[in-house]
Amino acid sequence: VRSGLKAVRPEDLSPAVSGIPEAAQRGLVGAAAATGHLLLEVARSGGHRAPTAAMLPSSLLVWIVATLAGCSEGEPTLEVFLDDTDRAGAEKALAANDCRENLLIGINPNANWPSKMWPADFVVAAADALQSQHNASVILIGGPNDMDSVAAICEKMQRPAINLAGTLSLPETAALLEKLDLFITNDSGPMHLAAAVDTATVAIFGPVDARTHRPYGLGNRCRVLCKRELCDPACDILCARDEHKCMHAITVDDVVTAAGELLV
Repeated sequence: VRSGLKAVRPEDLSPAVSGIPEAAQRGLVGAAAATGHLLLEVARSGGHRAPTAAMLPSSLLVWIVATLAGCSEGEPTLEVFLDDTDRAGAEKALAANDCRENLLIGINPNANWPSKMWPADFVVAAADALQSQHNASVILIGGPNDMDSVAAICEKMQRPAINLAGTLSLPETAALLEKLDLFITNDSGPMHLAAAVDTATVAIFGPVDARTHRPYGLGNRCRVLCKRELCDPACDILCARDEHKCMHAITVDDVVTAAGELLV
């Protein structure tokens, strides 16, 4: 699919767009908006704004082609298949912490790169505020490599949180996310898992383009927070500077407000 899109010249797109069903055109516009590459405008501009197919996630490339064929009108969705064992593992973790009846807010403060991690002190302040405002149980997740950093966050909190970092398998983590009322996360694998199990999500993005890498399928049950416009032009996954300005610009109030909107 990617190589096929690379071979398409901008001047070839105009007749294709004009000839497809209106529903497919709407889907194409949605795909273009989601990726940040306005393909219809490219076609109608005479090729002055040519997109780069290599920048598009493979899932979106497939979706664009399916839409052009009239097979799909909505945005792509993810799905993960869980069994009773996975859900039992998540239920056991919740029962052990006596929080099954509370409002459940999960937080993933982790990511593979420092440039994608919201500051730990901000996580602490947001978790405390959400517990206070919503009488919620806050659950922090992570893998085995995240146990120390997550424990440090929990130690700084004014109200106790539930630390499940390193205690669940990946399927059990997905099953846990399925049970949450809200998930707050950096741009990471768990963010997409939450979308796959249809859990309302606040997604915090750093230098990576949120238009192409946001969680798909949640519609208005997702809030994407991103200050990428503050980034150095050389920033990508790795920050060109050490201060991670884009992440520090997302305030505790930004996250707490977005969470409150999704909990209404």
